[in-house]
Amino acid sequence: MKDDNSQRRGFLKKALAAVALVALAKASNKALPPAESKKMKMLTPDGKLVEVDASVISKATSTQQRASNKEVQQWMKTSKI
Repeated sequence: MKDDNSQRRGFLKKALAAVALVALAKASNKALPPAESKKMKMLTPDGKLVEVDASVISKATSTQQRASNKEVQQWMKTSKI
């Protein structure tokens, strides 16, 4: 019987330590200031100037095919801007 109780207590101690470590990790992540990202200025289709995160642009250009001039012109005719 003593073995069972000591095993349970050991498990509870380890579980409480793990919960405490997770709580500390979450608290330390909130304390860090957000990393500054490089911004690029771009124009929207309606002519507004906006700042976009550069990582979004690099991901979009590397994963998608570029539109042809004909596709862009067709899109401009059908868009409601």
